[in-house]
Formats: sequence, C-alpha cells, structure tokens
Amino acid sequence: MQHGFIIRNVTDLRAGPQFRSERKSQLLYHEPVTISTERNGYCHVRQIDGYRGWVDQRTLLKVSRNIWREYSPKINCQVTAVAASVHSLEKGLSHPPFFFYGTRVQMVDIIGRHALIKTAADTLLRLRLNQIAPLKSAESESSAAINISMRRNDFWASPIYGAASPPLVLIARD
Repeated sequence: MQHGFIIRNVTDLRAGPQFRSERKSQLLYHEPVTISTERNGYCHVRQIDGYRGWVDQRTLLKVSRNIWREYSPKINCQVTAVAASVHSLEKGLSHPPFFFYGTRVQMVDIIGRHALIKTAADTLLRLRLNQIAPLKSAESESSAAINISMRRNDFWASPIYGAASPPLVLIARD
C-alpha cells in the first residue's frame, strides 16, 4: 500500500478508473489518502474517513509512509474564505494559486497578518491569517460537511464557478 496527498485544488473521486466514470465526490488540496491499486492512469484511493474511489494519478503526490504518518496528524487549520490566495516563500515552486473553503492545512507560524503553511513536500506557503481558522479537535466530518453545505450560495456566487446556479430544491406540500 502506498500513501499520498492530493496536489490539485479539487480532484474528482470517481467510481471507476476512467474519466467518464461517475463522480462520487471531490477531494481538496493536500488531503491525505492511501493508494491501493493503479490502472489506466488512475489510482484507487481511500480517504482517512474510509471513502474510496479512483483519482487521476497526476493529481497525487506519492510519499513514504513515514512522511504521510508524520504530516497527516499535524493538519491543524481549515481555510474559511471561499478562495484564499496562496503565496510561495520560494520562487519557482508549483502550487495552486488559491485554496478552496474547507481545505485543511498545517499552520506552523504566524508572521504579521499571515500564516505560514507547511506542505507534505516540506515547502512553506503563505496565507492571510483572516482566511483560516483552527480546527477543533472534536470537530466531526459531518459538522464540517454541514458547514460547507450551509455556505453553498457563497460558492455559487464566486467567480470560480462562473454563472452556475445553485441546485434546485423541491419541497413537497401536504
């Protein structure tokens, strides 16, 4: 079994090892996963919460078990902005230009109004301090999902998603 982290802002978790497979869910940047099988350029992964599916192998950073075990428990903050701008402290590093709401990160220091974020690749990134918040140790995955769904209108209105409209909700009347 191999270990890794998602290296794209959002990666589709698919039902099968092909692009046209049903999308089961989505994974956010730096989410830790275990990798069991590789097929057709896709890897079968398992999230920490047990959810399984296939992701494009180009969206994964494979790491040793030691790095995975060392980094995963140190994730201590969550992005609270719809899209938080990310800045590198070193030139030439490849990283997403922003993180989406709900992305979990490891904050290692505070400098002025910025938080220093350490990645599993041992690089430092900078986010504005007002765009992240500490994770509560007792926070459950379901409460995080409820919080995200309550803010869905913020996402649909953001320029990232363009002119998309929120899903239609039908209410049955007696």
